[in-house]
Amino acid sequence: MLLSLLWLIAALCVIAILRLFRNVIFPPSNFPKDIPTIPFYVTLLPLVTDMDQLELYDRYLARPMQEHGAVKVFFAGQWNILVGRASMLQEVFKYEDIYAKSGNQRKIPNSVLAEYTGDNIISAHGSDWKLYSNVMKPGLLKTFPIDSLVDNTKTLVGLFTSSLVIAGSSVSNENAESSLTTQKTDPVLVGPILQRYSLANLSKTLLGTDFHTLEDPSSPFHNLQTSMKLQIFRPTYMAFPFLDRLSNYIPSRRLARKLVRRFDSSLLSAIRSTHANSKLDTLDEASSLGPSSPVLARRLIAARNSGLMTEKQFRDNLAITYIAGHENPQILMITLLYLLGKHTNVQQALRQEICATGMDFPPDHETLGKMELPILTSTVYEALRMFPPLSQIINRKTTAPVILGGDASSSGIKIAPSTYVGYHNLSTGRDPHTWGTDYSTFRPSRWGTTTIEINAKLRTAQSKAEFPAFHGGRRACLGQRFALLEMKVMLWGLVREVQWDLGSDVGRQRWTGAGPMVPVGLKCRFWRVQGEMEAETDG
Repeated sequence: MLLSLLWLIAALCVIAILRLFRNVIFPPSNFPKDIPTIPFYVTLLPLVTDMDQLELYDRYLARPMQEHGAVKVFFAGQWNILVGRASMLQEVFKYEDIYAKSGNQRKIPNSVLAEYTGDNIISAHGSDWKLYSNVMKPGLLKTFPIDSLVDNTKTLVGLFTSSLVIAGSSVSNENAESSLTTQKTDPVLVGPILQRYSLANLSKTLLGTDFHTLEDPSSPFHNLQTSMKLQIFRPTYMAFPFLDRLSNYIPSRRLARKLVRRFDSSLLSAIRSTHANSKLDTLDEASSLGPSSPVLARRLIAARNSGLMTEKQFRDNLAITYIAGHENPQILMITLLYLLGKHTNVQQALRQEICATGMDFPPDHETLGKMELPILTSTVYEALRMFPPLSQIINRKTTAPVILGGDASSSGIKIAPSTYVGYHNLSTGRDPHTWGTDYSTFRPSRWGTTTIEINAKLRTAQSKAEFPAFHGGRRACLGQRFALLEMKVMLWGLVREVQWDLGSDVGRQRWTGAGPMVPVGLKCRFWRVQGEMEAETDG
């Protein structure tokens, strides 16, 4: 009897294991058969090789995406449909009630990542999203004061060139200026410095507090963010988030949860201490304190105080403001330094455009938006097209049977209910039918040569879902306005004061293997802009 029971248990275990392997190796039977299946092991390659996201795309995704417009891909412990063709993505954005937002809190509810991001304005659907949008939208679509951004950028220049000041102090006064304009720094690891800069921009402009990250390289928020990134985005747990259910038995995941909870309490403490005297009980009160006030933070506080938001909703949306408000901008900043450090001819053209204004910095957000700065604007858009901070986003779930991409010449892709559908920003931004056969070339002029042309190109590309870096439809990124302002102020300050290149590190740049798409370990050499700007050639 006992032996028979043991055999039964063993058989059930074998069946469970086989079923698990079948669900990992093969897509569900109700998935469409007329689009390619990307082998499940592609997601795991960054674990066992040094392949990065760009190489994975070029080798495994580019051709099937360009030919079929969508593929089946294993990610986050399950199979998904990943869309790359703009016309299909346009449908996903348009029919938001069918392709409903379903973020980490629903898709992988017990994961560390879900605890980190919570239920928020980016991933919520229906009445919750309408509530969050009503509270937060006015604080993100406003005209922002730029004084803090300018001050932070001046400090950033000093951090990048600090070694020049030290070296220059040893030369005679008459030769000091000449020395500082010709001497180059040793290669500077730019990622940590830009994280401190991005956190400072976020805290002072959106949250109305100060994390002191620029003044203090050991700032608690900077150190905490660095530690969390190392733990949260490990490829193993991005591919198999169900392993986080065992976090009590896995020391690294136990540490990850501990860091996330420390972050949550630290952020809440900083906001409470800064706004302790803010007796805000209505959204109107929060928005009536002047154009320079941190409207977003005050409206979140008012929503909690008035009962519009629960304490958890307040904390989750405060957290996503912090996460999306500094992390994606930081990634784009690093990418811009990489591209302009590699393509120094574009950097020089941008420098000439900025210096021709005769301004140290633009006086305000509104004036900057009206200035004729085509190289500045197109450089930022081109960086986003080529290297979007999030190469893929899978956070929508079908609520009904749907046919994707059907037209007069095609029957379309039949998708069953409760199927997760995502989009591959990297693929859409590199579609040769949209961006030409030189899609892998950094060429800002493809956007146009005047501000009018560039803005028209942007509107068209976004309306057709050809440029999804800021998503699209009703759920377009509300932080776009602030992020673009940050990039323009940063580049303005940098190109006026310093030049930079990649030094001898001009080979193929390695990117992250999973999670946000960012250049790994990027280092740049900086030197002061000389009185007479010399033409540079592309390195």
